[in-house]
Amino acid sequence: MTIKEKKLSIVIDTALSDLFMGVEQVGLAVDNITKKGKLNGWTVAQINAMKIIEFEKIKKVAKKAIEGVVQSAGVLGDLERQSGGNYDEKFTWVATGAKGGICPSCVELNQTVKTYGNWLLFGLPGSAPTYCGSACVCGLIKSDEALKNPVIIERGPKGPRGGKGKLISVYEKSDKPVAPAKDLNK
Repeated sequence: MTIKEKKLSIVIDTALSDLFMGVEQVGLAVDNITKKGKLNGWTVAQINAMKIIEFEKIKKVAKKAIEGVVQSAGVLGDLERQSGGNYDEKFTWVATGAKGGICPSCVELNQTVKTYGNWLLFGLPGSAPTYCGSACVCGLIKSDEALKNPVIIERGPKGPRGGKGKLISVYEKSDKPVAPAKDLNK
């Protein structure tokens, strides 16, 4: 089994584990609802309504698990295609954020350079140990491309209540020299 196959296998195993844990938690919650309902004199309809709410949680857990696998598989496919299978090819983490902005972990990882092999060991967007986890929409691009088109992270406009704006990515194409990316392979 190759490194990339092992990595994808780990991502899938982790997602399935999360899914099974979520189902188990919902099962325990449903048992507790039944017991609590009987103790409090709830009708069967009330107990069933509460159970349905708990069962809806399984859909959310399953969706999150599947999204993480799909995201990681997509990034893995892109890396394989771009590197031609060369595990020494260098890639740069590009924090792109989602509707909620960029998480603190991805802000730290932005512009970090590692080899394809080291990214597989560390984790890919969607499976790396980041705050956003499987919701990560960041990317890995060849390091020479990252230097040509750097991604700068800055605060967006202030919120409606005057709070700090969300962290967002600004793609800037420039002919100016760019500060070197952090190379963690040394």
